[in-house]
Amino acid sequence: MRNVIIQNAARDGLILGAAAVIFIFLIPSAFWITAILQFAKLGLTIGLFWYLMKRQSARSEVFTYSNAIGYGTLTAVFSAFILGVVYFLQFTVISPELTELMLMNMMQVYEQMNMPELVEAVDSFRPYIPYTVFIICLFYYTLIGLVYSLIIGHFVKHRTPPSFI
Repeated sequence: MRNVIIQNAARDGLILGAAAVIFIFLIPSAFWITAILQFAKLGLTIGLFWYLMKRQSARSEVFTYSNAIGYGTLTAVFSAFILGVVYFLQFTVISPELTELMLMNMMQVYEQMNMPELVEAVDSFRPYIPYTVFIICLFYYTLIGLVYSLIIGHFVKHRTPPSFI
């Protein structure tokens, strides 16, 4: 039973992660298009997360609030891993110039603030940026998934197990 839940969470995390990856590579040209895409991404992500949790709830005889939170968070972990890998690949393989651009912008800001020690620190941090982005994605998207699970889990739970008092 536990393996089935983990397999379902992995599959649903893959679906959720793939949907989010599509929005990563959409490059809008205007501010209002960016805003619309961000709202669409948020709405589609929440809607898809809701659908996946509702589908898992329908498959289970007992789907308590704690089951919903656990399943949703596990799904978010798998999705976060996929997004982290995509961002890692983006910083290392797809467009490594992104790292250089980000570092140049950071160094310019620190130079304008007259903080030369931070300029040196940023430059020494260069090789660790893709790994740091991966770890931050893993934690950030898992945390967002936990918040979604806390909210959506309240609505998809059913059949509280009997108490033995």
